[in-house]
Amino acid sequence: MKQLLTTLLVLFLLSCASDTEQKSLTKIADIYNAKTSYTKGFNSNVGEKTIRNFKIIASESELLDSLQPSLTSSNMALLVYEGFTSEEKENYDLINVDVLNLKNDTASYSYPRTLLDKLSTKSMAFKLFSESILLKNYDRLDSIKNNVDFKTPISKSIEEVMQQNQKIFGELITYQPISIGETKDEISGIYRYNGQFVYKNKIIPYLVAVDVTDGKDKMIGYKINQ
Repeated sequence: MKQLLTTLLVLFLLSCASDTEQKSLTKIADIYNAKTSYTKGFNSNVGEKTIRNFKIIASESELLDSLQPSLTSSNMALLVYEGFTSEEKENYDLINVDVLNLKNDTASYSYPRTLLDKLSTKSMAFKLFSESILLKNYDRLDSIKNNVDFKTPISKSIEEVMQQNQKIFGELITYQPISIGETKDEISGIYRYNGQFVYKNKIIPYLVAVDVTDGKDKMIGYKINQ
């Protein structure tokens, strides 16, 4: 009879965050008005591959308390991942996220590098949509839409919505990514990238939808609250 011995090691490293890692932590703190911290470590089973991880802990945020942690955690993981250098991306297999609410209850999530790489690729539609609106480069919006889902141009109608919002809420100052969710329709899965437009006098939510299928990276839907 064989006797199997498995040893689980979890070591948390005390090394300082790099400049790029620290910038991501600061960005997350600013977006959610949260306190952030981190750990680095790895899990190792004897005879198996070592899994290296970077963990971010976000707490003391009223905004995070008002949103689903399963959606905000994916956004925080992506912000950390995209802040890494190419070398740092290869250093970690997982990005873990702990979200602590104001009662100190903890929700924990884990995102593998392969998923974050895909979310990063798909997020380009959200970024181009947001930056085009922020810079008032509305004509570019028609180049990022999926023509199967949008039969007619969208640039003019979005420009009209944003002009109306700015009359009511003041100048558009910036945009912020807030959460990422996954849903399905009758055809395929959909990534929903949720953000908020920060006006001088109000913050307004919006979303951009992208097909989860590899190679289908165009925007298939959007919604801007008024």
